[in-house]
Amino acid sequence: MLIKRLLGTGEGPESLEDRRDAAQQLHALGTDLALAGLAARPGHADALALMRDTRWDVPEAGPVPLWGQPEGLPAAVRLVRWRAREALRVTRRRWAQAAGGAACAGAVAGLAGGALLALAPASRAPATAIPVLMALGAVAGFAGAAGVAAGIAAAEAVARSRRSSAILAGGSLGGLIIGGLLQALVGWTLDSVFGLRVSLGGPLEGLCLGGAVAAGYAATTSLREGGIAAPSGRARWRTAASCAAAAGTTAILLSLTGAPLVGGTINAVAQASAGSQVALTPLGGWLGEPAFGPLTRTLVAAAEGTLFGFGLAWGLTRRPGRA
Repeated sequence: MLIKRLLGTGEGPESLEDRRDAAQQLHALGTDLALAGLAARPGHADALALMRDTRWDVPEAGPVPLWGQPEGLPAAVRLVRWRAREALRVTRRRWAQAAGGAACAGAVAGLAGGALLALAPASRAPATAIPVLMALGAVAGFAGAAGVAAGIAAAEAVARSRRSSAILAGGSLGGLIIGGLLQALVGWTLDSVFGLRVSLGGPLEGLCLGGAVAAGYAATTSLREGGIAAPSGRARWRTAASCAAAAGTTAILLSLTGAPLVGGTINAVAQASAGSQVALTPLGGWLGEPAFGPLTRTLVAAAEGTLFGFGLAWGLTRRPGRA
């Protein structure tokens, strides 16, 4: 009876859910026995794919190999299609939440930086610099997190057996791609509209920061059965803190190598623009540096990375109905 339910051909949500329920019950009764029963039935690729997918939902389930098995290849194709569809649905929501969290964190960084700049010794920056830097921080945080979070969310939705590795690869790849796109778009805009050519961060910085956030996230949301983590309470704070620490440390290392992050880029653009009042050089006055020196640049980068990692993780772990 359960084998017949599992072999059903309906494609609607109710039919698929019924077949998944049958697969879970078969796992509970004995995975090997169920697979032997399926092997004797022609055209059981969909059923085999469901057995493979639901084995993570039943603690006592045995392995469901696809390689070298009858109907194994079409079952693998079907499984990829299901997971890709689920990944797209989940990723659309989760990347927006993560990007929103990073945008808020970027706005906080811009607010703090703008206030310090306006109050810094020998600063000529007006109070209007504060909302400008807040907006720039929010845009930078949103754009950067959009790529990294999309990679993490997609990997988390698809991966089961090697979840941590997939998350690390997804976050790194997302950061690499968005870093390259932002470098090209911002560079073209500054050059063609304002006639400015400055050194900009890009794929390398995105790869490193994306990988750092992904590593912090994977390390604190490990799931034996794979899938999407839903940390709450202290666990959620721990995940956000882990991502913040990883991104902040990586930002410091990037700054020490001379890689320009958001603050460094804003300072470089302001210095290259005649009459700009948002150059960050006065911040050095708080630390005894005559300009935007190594210590100032490193501390600004550390704050950027820490807030970016925290905001992204806090948004990524948000679930419907949760603040």
